[in-house]
Parts: sequence; structure tokens; C-alpha cells
Amino acid sequence: MLCEKCGMNLANLHLSQNINGKKTEIHVCHSCAAQMGYLGADNIFSTDFFNLLTPNIAGHARCPGCGETYEEYKATKRIGCEKCYTHFAGFLEPVLKKVHGNALHTGKLPKKASGALKQKRESERLRRLLQEAILNEEFEKAANLRDRIREIDGGEVK
Repeated sequence: MLCEKCGMNLANLHLSQNINGKKTEIHVCHSCAAQMGYLGADNIFSTDFFNLLTPNIAGHARCPGCGETYEEYKATKRIGCEKCYTHFAGFLEPVLKKVHGNALHTGKLPKKASGALKQKRESERLRRLLQEAILNEEFEKAANLRDRIREIDGGEVK
């Protein structure tokens, strides 16, 4: 059976989900499952475990920028170029989240940074928390976060 997401690789993972009594089932390949966030370092289906079962599946493609394979990255723990981040995103994102706590680099702010930049960062942080609260159905917390975002943004919510 072919992967239902990419239609190119063999579907070797069969994922079932039951949300509010609605059951969905999807059959995907290892690469698509990683892109969907189902393969994390703390998961039984992590890349290392999966490679024991089906060797070389992770190294199936080379980065279009530098030609590095995922296997080469795993050996050196160094990214070859900036295009590797997008090409191997499904494999790298769980690693970055585990190591750094986030896959998005925000960097540090200078002490004399403008108040507008600090407000923008705080607003973005609160928006992420708001989305999490909504997904977790914590509506009181979501309402408080919404109000704090309105205060920071001067009354407008995007």
C-alpha cells in the first residue's frame, strides 16, 4: 500500500485516531509521519528504532543545496547548509524542540531594544499560549490571554 500523503513511498505506519467518537485512519510512510510530527526522539517509532527495521529509509534523499543526506547529518550532528533545515524539517524539528525547547529561533534582545519589539515578542508568545489553551479547551485561560493580547496590541486582535 502506498503512502496516503505523498503517494510515492510504501506506507509502513498505520495511524488511528479517535476524536469525539469520530475514528480516522491514515497509512503513511516514515518520512510523512515525521513531517506530521508522529516521530519524536521519545517515541517508540523514533528514527533510530525505525532504521533498525528498515535501514536507509531516512537517507533516501539528498539536500538540494549541499547534497548532504540525513545519514551524514546524523553522523556529524551538523547541518550542511540553510536548505537542509527545510529539506529535513520532518526529522530535525523534533530534535530541535527536544534540545532547545522550540524549533523556532528567536534569539536574545539587547537591553536597549525598543519597547515595540518587546511588545511584539510578548504578543507572539501570548498568541501561542492562546492557541494551546483553545486546543486544550481551557476557555477561561484563553479569555484572559486574549484580554492581555488586546492590552499589548492596543485593542486590536489579529
